[in-house]
Amino acid sequence: MKLYITRHGESETNKKGCWTGWLDAQLTDKGLADAELARETLRGIKFDKVYSSDLIRAKRRGCRI
Repeated sequence: MKLYITRHGESETNKKGCWTGWLDAQLTDKGLADAELARETLRGIKFDKVYSSDLIRAKRRGCRI
């Protein structure tokens, strides 16, 4: 079994040095670029199960691996 773990990219609040927990913060341009890199890195891998936060920084409508 293989397990892949990834984290959301830099958020607006992370950039300010704040830890926000469940606050729904937007990603910065760097965070969006990091997310694109993660997508490209994971492209082509077949997953049996995927779990994700429902916060905006962990998902984005229209983005699929």
